[in-house]
Amino acid sequence: MDRSAWSALGFIVIATVGCGSDAGASGSSSAAGSGGTSGAGGTSGAGGTSGTGGAGGAGGAGGFAPCTDADPFCRAYAGLGWTEEHTAVDHAAALALCEKLGGRLPTLDELRRLVTGCPATMSGGSCKATDACTTAACVDASCGGCGDGNRCRLGGDDPYWASQVVADAPGEAFVVVYRYAAVHTLDVTVPMSAFCVRP
Repeated sequence: MDRSAWSALGFIVIATVGCGSDAGASGSSSAAGSGGTSGAGGTSGAGGTSGTGGAGGAGGAGGFAPCTDADPFCRAYAGLGWTEEHTAVDHAAALALCEKLGGRLPTLDELRRLVTGCPATMSGGSCKATDACTTAACVDASCGGCGDGNRCRLGGDDPYWASQVVADAPGEAFVVVYRYAAVHTLDVTVPMSAFCVRP
């Protein structure tokens, strides 16, 4: 998406990058490589699932090898197996997809563990939106992120669905927007991206 499209969805687009990256973080059992966040292969394949090239450098997003149908949860990080990104899914479709694969949508806290280079929205940061705080008011000013630039340990920069809907606005659910390292809420019917996880 370009900046105008993000603004149309209600995101606050920050013009300058205010935080450094946190390169070098890696999964516990999958080695993170030095490949960047862009590379050949595209970001998505047919049917809404990510292509074999992924969004990262050679070998997959964030240095992780591409997953296979036999092992869709091949990316190990923070005690969970993560899939490649699935694109163009609304919240209900994302929940159903993860269940079909034998997993679930990650929680907001789990998605925040993937944020790099933005202390406010990284795990334990000052952004109040967490698994324990899921009302609209929890998305405070500190949840706005750290500027334009990919900030996800697994690659990808779109909004990614969290499992939680907004407690006082059930037509919306939480997303983490790795392009800005921001935490926001979106209408559950908007097609966005999703990771799936399982222990």
